[in-house]
Amino acid sequence: MKALVLLEQKQHISTTRIYIYDKNSHGVSMDIKNLCNQLNLFVDEENLIRSQGHMKNASVSYDTQCPMLLPSRSYLTVLIGEHLLRHHHHCGVDSVLVLLRETFWVPKARQVIKSIFSNCFLCQKLTKKRLCLPPPTPLPTERMRYDGPFQLVGVDYTGAINVFDHETGLEEKVFVCLFTCTTSRAVHFELTHSMTASNFLLAIRRFVAYHSLLSLIISDNGRNFVGFDNFLKEIMEEPEVKSYLEVNGVNWKFITPRAPWFGGYIP
Repeated sequence: MKALVLLEQKQHISTTRIYIYDKNSHGVSMDIKNLCNQLNLFVDEENLIRSQGHMKNASVSYDTQCPMLLPSRSYLTVLIGEHLLRHHHHCGVDSVLVLLRETFWVPKARQVIKSIFSNCFLCQKLTKKRLCLPPPTPLPTERMRYDGPFQLVGVDYTGAINVFDHETGLEEKVFVCLFTCTTSRAVHFELTHSMTASNFLLAIRRFVAYHSLLSLIISDNGRNFVGFDNFLKEIMEEPEVKSYLEVNGVNWKFITPRAPWFGGYIP
């Protein structure tokens, strides 16, 4: 490792070495002079440029007391930073900076490590902000109107339910038709023996007899209910149901797919 560091120092910061040996040398930029004075740079017995700071009397290794100088634009610096990043499980910029300074001193080290982080896919995956949900949209008019209880309702069906008939001693399948008031959130249940248009029409008639004549029926249109949506659309097109709805002025509406705010009242 020291041989590689020495090679990088000779290739990238040879002018710094010249200034360390001769403070009166010409052609040295002010940046190099300031760097040498701020870091108190010197050349050790192995011809390596090191920085002597306040850790000289600390009970730590010599590399920590006087870290080796590495140029920030060196490819070796990038390789060392990437190794520390992977070896310490992508621990963060500050942690990698501390680990790097245990052995090396790199000018503008934080910027170098940040550039390494920006090129690391796993670091980006761990530190990037999660996708935020879009702002909520205004609720549809049907959910904000108040036309009396059960004037605007959402309708849905449960799955098949097995019930025991005490008279026949047999099990049979029944279904529950749910009517949900869009304003009061009250729920009305109607038991149906099958999912046919005639049974659905009977459920609506019982519902109207118990409450009042409704003005709007809203049903779901989600992808997981496509089969049931098709069933509701078929019911809506049945002549008997269509005639009943038209005579009584009842409108039927399907909510927009993938728009849960339209059907939040459906249980």
